[in-house]
Amino acid sequence: MHLTTGMDTTAALNVIAAAADLAFVLDSNGVIRDVRITNDQLPLEASATWVGQSWADTVTTESRIKVEEMLAEAARPSPVRWRHINYASDQGPDVPVLCSVIPVGSEGDFIAFGRDLRTMASLQQRLVEAHQAMERDYLRMRHMETRYRLLFELASEAVLIVDSANQRILEANPAASSILGLQVKRLIGKSVSDCVAESHRSVVDDLLNNVRSSGEADARTIAGLKPGSEITVSASLFRQENGTMFLVRLTAMSAADVGSGLSPRRAIMLDALENAPDAFIVTDTGGKILACNTAFIDM
Repeated sequence: MHLTTGMDTTAALNVIAAAADLAFVLDSNGVIRDVRITNDQLPLEASATWVGQSWADTVTTESRIKVEEMLAEAARPSPVRWRHINYASDQGPDVPVLCSVIPVGSEGDFIAFGRDLRTMASLQQRLVEAHQAMERDYLRMRHMETRYRLLFELASEAVLIVDSANQRILEANPAASSILGLQVKRLIGKSVSDCVAESHRSVVDDLLNNVRSSGEADARTIAGLKPGSEITVSASLFRQENGTMFLVRLTAMSAADVGSGLSPRRAIMLDALENAPDAFIVTDTGGKILACNTAFIDM
């Protein structure tokens, strides 16, 4: 439906419609008298029935107050303000439009015009989704870091995280503190070789240099803190962010273990079997028990 308006208003409507996605003439009461939609991609199926309706009745419920405020502001000599309003659509989500109102003619008419905001709304939605994804990834990383920290602190195996560039200790767990005889806070920042006996520092340096150059894990044995004891130092490389680190593991062997000729790996296995919840025995070919663990004795 098209109602004839004054020539001045019609000319203004034509000019504004050429630069906007939609435009319409309103009378002094906010009733739509003429409609121009220049963007064929706008899914505004109900626009054919807008003429004769109040503008506020053509938008979604939450946008009505904005329409009333724009009409009130346009009636006063105040700067033009753009407002985001929504139109309902049968094809899916509401259609966002950025609108403004200006007075025109001598009869108190207004021209309202708007720009399609769907592209911007889509970009904003993608930005929100990307931000939410980043927050989920951040929380997941925080949870992983918390679990890693808990395992690192409670692990019975002595572990050091060492900067491969300068061989300084970045992290140490309590088990490593016990083996090296230094508090964790005193280990942080020290060179690994400075934490062992002076006579074995070259052994540790040679180990780390060999691992750095070959990229393969290696191990060395050095003297422990107690007389007759030994510490097996094993090292491997891993990448963290933009740097390369050493993962250094320490296994202490008592004088008794050293005297028995047990390797650190075998000593760990025997200790695990001794403390296993399942009963375990070793016999000779005749069935005579040579050794058993605590669980078997309890049975």
